[in-house]
Amino acid sequence: MDPINQVSPANGGSKKGLYIVIGILVVLLIGGYFYMHRNSSVENMYGVDVRQNLDGSKTITSPYGTATTSDKLTKDWPSDAPVYANGTISQSSSTEMMKVATFTTSDDFQTILDFYKKELTASGWVSMSPGKPITGTQTGSITMLGAKKGNRSFSVTIMTNKETGKQVVNVGIVTIPDPKDYKTGL
Repeated sequence: MDPINQVSPANGGSKKGLYIVIGILVVLLIGGYFYMHRNSSVENMYGVDVRQNLDGSKTITSPYGTATTSDKLTKDWPSDAPVYANGTISQSSSTEMMKVATFTTSDDFQTILDFYKKELTASGWVSMSPGKPITGTQTGSITMLGAKKGNRSFSVTIMTNKETGKQVVNVGIVTIPDPKDYKTGL
């Protein structure tokens, strides 16, 4: 009789069964470790580090800078940059120079456009065309609006999702750094 597969009252059962149980426990422990740490930090060969934050956002660090992305408006969204109240944010990203948010709404594009014209003007933003009011431009099924304030530009793009019938709105704020802040190396 094979001693490994021998079942006897003296050894309490099969050694093979014991080995299987130990193997399963090892696999579960290793799998559990990787499951718990799957989003905490991932670094690839390009030097990009992705960290899952407790608030659900992710912080991405690369040799080119750091960005935060979330399904909520990022914490550093400028207070003078209007946010459409009747929209559902699907993604928001932030870097030192750029803030971007994408949201959907059932409201028509004209209501959204009117909101941004009014709120941007009230917050001190001005038209990209000096001396003219903030207006929108429609090109095919896309409506765009732009404004500026100091060294920042604000853009809104409104498109209709043909599957859902909802408006998809992309809002972006770009800060243009002062050239004197750059080191030229000369």
